[in-house]
Amino acid sequence: MRPPLAATAAVSYSVDGALDHVAGQSSSMLDLLRSNAAANNGMCKHEPTVIELDWTENGHVELAVAASPLGEGFSLILGSDITHASSSHTSLASAISRMLQRPRIGHTGAQGTQLLAGSH
Repeated sequence: MRPPLAATAAVSYSVDGALDHVAGQSSSMLDLLRSNAAANNGMCKHEPTVIELDWTENGHVELAVAASPLGEGFSLILGSDITHASSSHTSLASAISRMLQRPRIGHTGAQGTQLLAGSH
């Protein structure tokens, strides 16, 4: 089994926040993520899906939940350096709350929801 790829191309961000990329590579971060997910698909229990998420848009959040393996949300959301704008924190927390999987009635297995987020 090969290790997961950290990135599919050399990318960096300029001071203005613009994505810089290697010539000949995709200019879209979503395209880079899709390529990475496809390259590592064999290591996943469920086929990974890469979609855009604007947590201020309810439709985006609902699409993210629908893209989860059972369409019920996620048991783990892992994030780091998601936003540096404190004005976005409330809408981000609301979106995460809506995307976390809820225990199913009658479900006897251990099931919990977790959020692991980092910021500096």
